[in-house]
Amino acid sequence: MIARILRVMARDLVDITRENILVYVVVVPLVFAIGLRLFAPSLGSTLVTVVVDPSVDEGAVEWLETRFRVDRVEDFDSLRSRVMEFDDAPGILVRDGSPMLLVEGNEEEYVVMAAAAGLSALRGESAPPPEVNWVQSGSGRSLIAEYGSIFLVIMCLTIGGFVMGLGIVGDREERSIDALAVTPLRLEEYLVGRAVTGSMVALILGYSVLLIVLGPANVDALRVLPALLASTSLAILFGYLLGTFSSNQLGAIAFTKALALPYTMVPLAGMLLPDRLHRFLYPFPNYWSFEALRRSILDVDASVWPPALLTLFAGGILVAIVWHRTRAQLRT
Repeated sequence: MIARILRVMARDLVDITRENILVYVVVVPLVFAIGLRLFAPSLGSTLVTVVVDPSVDEGAVEWLETRFRVDRVEDFDSLRSRVMEFDDAPGILVRDGSPMLLVEGNEEEYVVMAAAAGLSALRGESAPPPEVNWVQSGSGRSLIAEYGSIFLVIMCLTIGGFVMGLGIVGDREERSIDALAVTPLRLEEYLVGRAVTGSMVALILGYSVLLIVLGPANVDALRVLPALLASTSLAILFGYLLGTFSSNQLGAIAFTKALALPYTMVPLAGMLLPDRLHRFLYPFPNYWSFEALRRSILDVDASVWPPALLTLFAGGILVAIVWHRTRAQLRT
C-alpha cells in the first residue's frame, strides 16, 4: 500500500514540473518572500509618531505637537497597546519625575532617536539629556516581516491544497480515475497519496518562506513545525473541496478564487481586529491555524499547542466529512 501511495506522490511531483500554472503558483510565494525580506525594513511611515499618557503635562504635549504627530491615550495600558500596534510609535511617559521611552523593540532607529531627542529638548537645551529607560515589549524583529510571513504561510497552505485539488481535477478530466478499477491502486490510496503531496508542498513552501523572510536564526522549528503540521489539515480540506466540486481546470481556478477569499480573510481579520473581537472568529478553524502560527512566529509567551490541536481537530473532522463526498464523487 505504501509503495502505491509513493508512486502517486512521485507522479504528482513530476506533474508540478510539467504544468506551467503549478510551477507559477509554487514559485510566487518564494518571490514574495524574497521581496518582503529586502523591503520590509523600509515599509514604515517617515512621519514620526509618539504616544503620550496623562503623566506628561499639557505644556510638554503642546511642544511635542510642534515636532511630532502626537497620539494621546487615557492610561498606561492604552499607551502600551498603542505602542504594540503595527506602526512605529514610541510611547513617552513620566514616572517619578523622570521621562521614560516605551518601545516595542522593532522600531526604526531614527524613530527612537527622534523621540529621545524630544525628551531631551523638553528638559531645556542647557540641561543634560535625560536618562532614557528602554522597555522592549516585542521580539525586536520587523512587525511587517512577521505578519507578512504569516500571511505568506497561509498562501502556501492554499497553494498546497490547489496543487492537490488540481491533480484530482486533471485525473477526472482525463478519466484516469476510471482506470483505477483495473489496477492494484485503490481509490482510498489514491486520495491519501494526493493529500500527502499537497501537505508536503504546503509544509516545504511554508517553512521555506519563514526561513527567507525571518532568517534561520529567528525560526524556532520546535514551535513552528507543530503549527505548520496542524495547518496542513486545512490544505488537505482545500484540495478535497477543489477536487470534488470542480469538473475541469478552468472551473478549479474559478473555485480557488472563491474559496481562497474566506480562507484568507479570517486570518487577515485576526491580524487587524483588536483582541477583544477575536472571539467572533473562534468558530473558524483557519483562525486557530493563524493563532498557532502567530504564537510560533511572534515569540508569544502562550503555548502554540492549544491552537494547533484545535486546528488539527476541527480540520480533521471537516476532512473526514469531505473525504466521503470526494470518494463518492470520484466513483460515479
